[in-house]
Amino acid sequence: MSLKNIKKKIEQIEMLQPISNYNQLLLEVAEMVRSERLKRGLTQGELAKMIASQQTSIARLESGNFLPSLSFLYKIAQALNATLLAPRFITKKNISKDFKSQLIVDCEQMKQSAV
Repeated sequence: MSLKNIKKKIEQIEMLQPISNYNQLLLEVAEMVRSERLKRGLTQGELAKMIASQQTSIARLESGNFLPSLSFLYKIAQALNATLLAPRFITKKNISKDFKSQLIVDCEQMKQSAV
């Protein structure tokens, strides 16, 4: 997806839906990893081998039963040739335009650093 398309999608968001509880966070992380792994045609075992881990660790993560450390997620991102963006604390006061604007800036910086 191009930066232009990312910007367009962000601008189309009417209201960002913050993660409301721990279980939702587990499921969001699980789906993020699973989706990116499958896009690259990798099995859980292949991804695990790429990060010097075990298939069972990837399976637990993808099932939503385990919230990995940031260092573990960073290793996965590197193996998948992806960028891990740090989460942000958002209050209801700044959830709209300020957050969207910052996300656009982050995406632009990410694109520049990839060049």
